[in-house]
Amino acid sequence: MANGSTIFHDPIASDRPRIMTNESTINFSTLPKVKLPSIELAYIERGQGPLVLCMHGFPDNACTWLPTLELLAERGYRAVAPFTRGYYPSALAADGDYSLMALAQDILDLISAFGAENAIVIGHDWGGLAAITAANMAPEKISKLIVGGVPHLHKVPFTVAQLFRSWYVLLFQLPGLPEKLVARKQLTLIDKFYAAWSPQWAISAEHLDSVKGSLSAPGALAAALDYYRAMVRRMTAARWKIISAQTTVPTLVFMGLADGSTGHELFRYTKDCYTNLHGLVQMTGVGHFPHLENHDLFARKVLHFLNS
Repeated sequence: MANGSTIFHDPIASDRPRIMTNESTINFSTLPKVKLPSIELAYIERGQGPLVLCMHGFPDNACTWLPTLELLAERGYRAVAPFTRGYYPSALAADGDYSLMALAQDILDLISAFGAENAIVIGHDWGGLAAITAANMAPEKISKLIVGGVPHLHKVPFTVAQLFRSWYVLLFQLPGLPEKLVARKQLTLIDKFYAAWSPQWAISAEHLDSVKGSLSAPGALAAALDYYRAMVRRMTAARWKIISAQTTVPTLVFMGLADGSTGHELFRYTKDCYTNLHGLVQMTGVGHFPHLENHDLFARKVLHFLNS
């Protein structure tokens, strides 16, 4: 177990009430947008105060952070959740770059675009890896880091079990075919991802429709899958050195012990990956989406970390 880690035992997630996010009130076509040097991103914003950026992963969108945005706004923060590049209603990347370096640069550019010198960054899945990379690129611009659902790439154990869990990563490397398979029958493979990755939790129909809405726009699904392709095709030794370097900013990490996408054994060396780790929160009965599956616990731990 990593230093500072804590295992939390909670009721089975499906027995807990679902979080009301009011996603039906989010009109994609009227969301504000911010123009960065390389792309224009749509975002959801709540509150005023120190900036907190909340970065989503796959298959997801900015609406995943609505409960967190409301919480942070109540506590005096300016909480912003962008739809990351390629996810409607954000723009597609004109240069086709969906690499971790591009995602991380978007985070750094967002901080500047919102007029802040630095920001707290919360990232899940791809958003978590991008946040780690941004912290490695410019640690002075990220005051605190919160990561969910993904291990740091500085030191990750290889396991055969994870190879089988990650079958879709290999599939997504193929050109064209994955888009057709995922798009079939109104993107029912997205439903299966949620069911497999969070087996003790039922995603709300409202949020599932929202996610599918972001992926159904022209070019959006291909862009989302290109995140996986870029991890292989755009990787260089110089980029890997940055992405996999130890992270120095104060960090809190969340993982679900029932995660069907990312095995808990991949977090074995978490204490070696961060020089300022404030805790590894291991959540029993929780899958790949800890910020949604047990938002109460997630919120308590986040607020304690931000106030520390």
